[in-house]
Amino acid sequence: MTGNELFGSFLRKKRLEKGYTLRKFAEKVDISPVLISYMERDEIKLPTEEKIVAMAEALSMDSEELVFTAKRMPYQMYQMLMKKPLFVQLLKAVLLKSDAELNELILAAEGIRIEGNFGVDIATGQIKRIYCKRN
Repeated sequence: MTGNELFGSFLRKKRLEKGYTLRKFAEKVDISPVLISYMERDEIKLPTEEKIVAMAEALSMDSEELVFTAKRMPYQMYQMLMKKPLFVQLLKAVLLKSDAELNELILAAEGIRIEGNFGVDIATGQIKRIYCKRN
């Protein structure tokens, strides 16, 4: 399996789900249909992040998801990590956490304390209904 294999099949699946022909998609992202076909078959090097972001926008999906699928780090995220090196330490610390534990961390970072099936905004005391699956 090549590094591009996952990207190519994922891109093709998303393009077809959106109902785009190869030509229509190529027009939207300003890349030759031949090159997109090669990409989808994992036969050429991946395009620049700028082009991957354009593809994500044409597919109405989160650009970071497609950039990650290409096994790259979005430049904006790289800049954030460089400005705050503690993010790297945080990422390492949460790698082994369950989804429920990660959800609680995210809510805590957003200033929400969990009480049963509700969240309480720490700053305002306002109660919010949230989805939080606990183990």
